[in-house]
Amino acid sequence: MNLNSTSNLDELVHDMRSFINQVANILEKTEGRSAQETADLHKDVSKKMLYLKNTLYGVEQHVVDSAGHAIRVTYQYARKSPWQALVIAGLIAALTTYGVKRCYQDESK
Repeated sequence: MNLNSTSNLDELVHDMRSFINQVANILEKTEGRSAQETADLHKDVSKKMLYLKNTLYGVEQHVVDSAGHAIRVTYQYARKSPWQALVIAGLIAALTTYGVKRCYQDESK
């Protein structure tokens, strides 16, 4: 699954919402049904759950791979340019400290 475009993520969210709505409808339909009808509905839900489970597994793998790539690139940059990496880390720390300090000042007012 290619997750680089927002249309694929939108499609995944749409599929998840659709599945949740279908499960709610199936739960309503099972009330007062025979055992065979309920078993058929259960089979349909199980197939849809397996599809979404596999889709979410693909998303998880993509996220893990992307994070691993980001870590490798950061490590390589830090090894190649340690002083620049140190300066960047210091700037990030200073900006974070400034942001947190400003957040607490806004809360105290």
